[in-house]
Amino acid sequence: MGRVLIVDDDRDICDLVHAILTDDGFAVSLLHHQNPDALRVSVNQLEPDCILLDGSSSADYGLSWEDAAWLANRERPVPVIMFTAHRGAMEEAEAHLTERSQEARFTAILSKPFDLDQLVSVVANAVGLSHPFDGSEVAEHERTETLVKRLEALGATDIHPSTRREWASFITPNGAFLQLYWWQRDGVYYLVRFASSGGRLQTIGRFYDLGAAISVAMTVDADADAERPLVRLAVLDRRTEQGLDGHAGSEQGRDGHAGSEQGHDGYARSDQWHDGHADGQRMRLAAE
Repeated sequence: MGRVLIVDDDRDICDLVHAILTDDGFAVSLLHHQNPDALRVSVNQLEPDCILLDGSSSADYGLSWEDAAWLANRERPVPVIMFTAHRGAMEEAEAHLTERSQEARFTAILSKPFDLDQLVSVVANAVGLSHPFDGSEVAEHERTETLVKRLEALGATDIHPSTRREWASFITPNGAFLQLYWWQRDGVYYLVRFASSGGRLQTIGRFYDLGAAISVAMTVDADADAERPLVRLAVLDRRTEQGLDGHAGSEQGRDGHAGSEQGHDGYARSDQWHDGHADGQRMRLAAE
């Protein structure tokens, strides 16, 4: 019936909602660490069809306003249900007058405590509005072709794509020899530059969004500086090593295959167990 991600630091509520929705046929994942990086990595890895999003602050809805806006503006938008006990935030979202409430574009608002029938109804409606993520080999190849076309449109040359999703080496109009690839294990896009001195790779950045990665790629200079990256790589927040459900172990992924835990960093990164090889290919996560 659809994949749902619950983002809430209250484990009791998460467990209750998880039980209700799974009994109704939904595939449900849990994220207890409410910070923007962990959320973005989780969404990129799982590609859910709906998100129940609690506020990131006990005093207000906090950074969850920005999280909702990011979800609404992804290349594949994800319907978001505001899931909170904060009356002021619900009233602001319902009035739809402030800039942040308009940018958030909530599909629905669900208050705590919630009615069981209403929970199932709003989730089913949100899932119905989602465009399901296609993890098939054909779709993976189509996404690679789309990447090539986007690079060509910006003047990139000598483009050598892989059969894996969104993975290609190319030369920018500035003359930089780069490689851009999606890594499922980390839930991010990596952009690296080949050093002029030989085979060494220099990491330019890690990105949640393909568009951001491509934009930065077009600004990279051809002369490699082997001592420092051009894009800041923030320190890992190791709290997210516990995984999507807050426990050590495996969780489900986009395509229902073998498992890993997740984490994040500034552009994003995770410290996960993985079942593939660390060669930049799309790693597969486990079905719950």
